[in-house]
Order: sequence, then C-alpha cells, then structure tokens
Amino acid sequence: MKLSLPDIFNAKKVKVLAAQVEELTKAVAASQKGSMKGYASEWAQFPGLSTLRPDARLSYSILNKCYKRSSAVRPAVDGIVREITTLPFTIDGYPGKKFDEGHKTAVEALLNDPNRNKETFREILAKALTDVLVYDAGAIEKVKSPSGKLVELMARAGDTITPIGDEHGVLEQYVQNVAGKKQEFEKNEMIYMMLYPRAGSLWGMPIIESIVDEVGTLLYSNEHIAKSFTDDEIPPGILSLGEIGKEAYKDAKEDFKVHKGQKKDFKLRVVHGSKDVAWIDLKRPNREMQLDELRTSIERIIFRNFGVVPIQLGEVSDVNRSTALIQMQIAQSRLIMPIVHLLSYYVDKEIIQDEFGFFDVRFVMHLRVFEDEDPESRAMDRLVRIGVKSINMVCAEKGWTPAGPGGDRRFVIVGKRVLFVDELEKMKSDETSKEPSKTPKTPEEVPASPKDNGDGHDGGGEPSRRGKLERAA
Repeated sequence: MKLSLPDIFNAKKVKVLAAQVEELTKAVAASQKGSMKGYASEWAQFPGLSTLRPDARLSYSILNKCYKRSSAVRPAVDGIVREITTLPFTIDGYPGKKFDEGHKTAVEALLNDPNRNKETFREILAKALTDVLVYDAGAIEKVKSPSGKLVELMARAGDTITPIGDEHGVLEQYVQNVAGKKQEFEKNEMIYMMLYPRAGSLWGMPIIESIVDEVGTLLYSNEHIAKSFTDDEIPPGILSLGEIGKEAYKDAKEDFKVHKGQKKDFKLRVVHGSKDVAWIDLKRPNREMQLDELRTSIERIIFRNFGVVPIQLGEVSDVNRSTALIQMQIAQSRLIMPIVHLLSYYVDKEIIQDEFGFFDVRFVMHLRVFEDEDPESRAMDRLVRIGVKSINMVCAEKGWTPAGPGGDRRFVIVGKRVLFVDELEKMKSDETSKEPSKTPKTPEEVPASPKDNGDGHDGGGEPSRRGKLERAA
C-alpha cells in the first residue's frame, strides 16, 4: 500500500511556479531581442523579386551574376571588403572633449554582440559593404524592442530594398520585396548605404553598370579559351598514310577515333592517297594569346573603376618596395578613406546619435600606417613643431586615436625649450626683456677697489682695476 505524505512544503506549487517563471523569462528575453520585420534573402532566391531601378541597364540578378562569375570583379570586391572590415575600430570621444565612459560601454556592448546569430559587427559590415560595391545598395535593419530600444543589427540584402520618396525627393520609407512578400520599414528602422548617390534619384549607381561591356567580353574570352582547350576545335596535325588503300585507310581511321564515352576528344585526322607516309603539322592561330592580352587590358579597366591597385590583388612579382608603398597610399586615399568615412558616418548618425542619443562619443576606424611614410611624417612633424597643428589635430586627420587632453595644445620648439602657443602673448619679447644699454664707465666713475692706494696701483705695486681702465683710456 502506497502512502502519500502531505505536501507541507507546497512542492507541487513550487514546481508549477518555477515553470511559469521559466516561460515568463523566455517571453521577456524574446521581447528584449525585438521583433524583426525583414526577411532573409536566402529564404527565397531571386524568383518573385520585384525590385526595379529606374534607368537601369542591368537587373540586380545580372549584377549578382557578374560578381559571382567574373574573375576580375569578384577579387576586386572581396579585396576591398576584406581590407575595410579588418581595420581596427574603437569608440572614442571627440578630440579635446570629455565623454561619458558609460556611453562608450553601452555602444561597445551592442557592437560586441550585435544580434542573436552570434555574428560579429565586422561580418555585418562585410555583408552590407559587399552589397554596396555590387548593387550600390547596402542595408542594415535596426531591430528594436517593444519599448523602441535598439537591441540588434541585422544585415539585409540591399537588392531587395526599395527606397520610397515623394515627388520632392524626400525619403518616406523603405520597402523590402522577397518572393512576393512585402515588408515596409520606417526611415529610422533601416540603415541604407550608397557609395555613389545621385541628386536626381534615391538610388545609387552600381560600378558594374559602367563596366558591363568589359565584364561581358571578359566572360566571353574566358569561355572561348576554355572551349579551345576542352573541345580541341583545331587538330594539331594530319597524318598522311600514303598509298595504303581505301580499306586499310578506313580501318586505320576507326582505330584513331576516340572511344564513345570519353570526356575529351583525342581524335587524329588521317588521309590517304599521297605517295609517302608523312605527318602534316598544323599550327594553332594566336587567337588565344590575343584574347589573353585582351583579358589583361579589360581587367585593368575593371580594377580602375573599382579603385583597386594591382598590389592589392597580389600582383607583386614586378613591383619594388617604393612602388608598392606608393600604390597602397594611392589606394588608401582614393578608395579606403572614402569608404571608412562613409561607414563611420552611418554608425555615428544612425546608431550612436539617433538610437542611443549620445553626442559625446564616436565610431573610429583606424587606418593602417605604412612603414615608409618619411615625407608625410616629416611634414607632420614640422607642422607640429612650429605650432601650426596640435598632436590631436594630426591624429584626427589620419583617423588615429588622440593622444589625450594634453595633445590639444599647440606648441613651438625653440632649441630645447617648448613654448605653448596659447601662452605666447604672456611672454615678453626680446626687446622688452633686455635691460637698457649703458655707456662704458670712465675711470673716474669706477669705484676704487679695497686694494687701490689711490695712484692706480694696489698695495703690491701691480696695476689695480682703476689703473687698467686709465691706461686703456
């Protein structure tokens, strides 16, 4: 017989309560994560996509194919993305201004854990930046909690986002179309980035639009060269079997034919009827070499449009050190810095200021410093030493971390002395600091020394100081 003891400790109620607390905890955690509106682009690849750009030569699907299939576009885009997203970044205050450490910590917490997919902020930037370079449309959804607090950042396919504006060109909202599904976003729910904006449109101008002819030629040349090697369009030569007879010729021709089912055609062309057995060599035309030279020139056009230099794509065999450094400096000024400033602006404006409400901290991506920067380093050193710029001003221009509050004061180095510019007005000039000049004293004005006995000699018979002056006079 089984006896049931009284539940004096209310264990059953505790278990039920624990289960309810667990469910409530899950609900609260889900609400804190926010409610997503956007769709993953991989949920339905391009079928049903209705995003169309006005006056576009290429659809988004063709732009995507050009990126995936072109051996020049793909490394150019990926190289730029890799260069940008591997730059170190920090959350810092503005030079010379104090900032709240709590604000810095709050922004860093979001960037260190941006979403529930355990993605890094660099991965989110890489996705958006790839879409910017391919479609000139990069999108990041700002996922918010029911209270309106920003809790997550999710990269969305820029080719599925349509900016909607009024007749005056004022942006009203964003609309995402994926496989027939439509989702609307308010302006403050989406970060939409363009690298080449236009005044007459809310759309950007993809780079591939301008080089589509070169990309098409490149794809054609690659296909033609590959076909010439795989299909063996032109035989390497002809075998002449001489006067062996028609029947023997047929047997030999069958022996040289490729067997059915083989992947590659190794057929040998044979003829008969000539006097001697001979091998007639056929030379291939240099069409493949011409196409290869064409490919090289086309790749240069593509790289120039993307702003990529050969050294960034690993072409270093014929490049010396000084040339390589100059190429990297040019690439940084023409390509890297504009994209860094673009990303920094969107993070500062759309996330730190609009969502957190912080205006004392900013997002800083630190550019790489090349080893051989002697001319620029000497120029910066000269400007700092003569007081034209402060240390923090130089750091701000180069995107480096400021030296600190003391780096805001400009100074002048004179010899071994450091003179601060803001204190120069308090200093006396050389003219006012010197004592008035006096005329040399006459011997009568020179007081007699204790050893002078009155005749210009001291007690030992040697000329005194006064005696020396009298003789000089």
